[in-house]
Amino acid sequence: MITRRWLAKFRNLSESNLKTLCLVFSVISLLLLVYWSKNLEVKKCEIEEILNSSVELGSRIKVCGRIKDLKDRKKLIIVSLEDSTGEIPVVIFKNRFKDCSSLTKEHICVIGRLSNYKGSLEIVAESIT
Repeated sequence: MITRRWLAKFRNLSESNLKTLCLVFSVISLLLLVYWSKNLEVKKCEIEEILNSSVELGSRIKVCGRIKDLKDRKKLIIVSLEDSTGEIPVVIFKNRFKDCSSLTKEHICVIGRLSNYKGSLEIVAESIT
């Protein structure tokens, strides 16, 4: 069995080698946690910041505003989201959102990734409240 072979190898390690191995695994784990925490971070933005190229493409952002327009397509919904600083399209894929009831509200907050589609900036929604 693989487990017994691994245990046999660990039993043959000296104490200093075992400590070094544990230290290496700990450092790798910490680096992975730092990397993941930066990718999970969500920046709250105003639309003006996005349109002025202050936000990098692919960044996770949170934008709140009112629904100015809504276009219901076969596989997606395009919401024109407006705040006091500007307007931006939000793409909502229907297969990711079974319940789009929050789109009946006048004011929504969207968490998503900033993308460029055919030369225009848009937010691809990951969650809507």
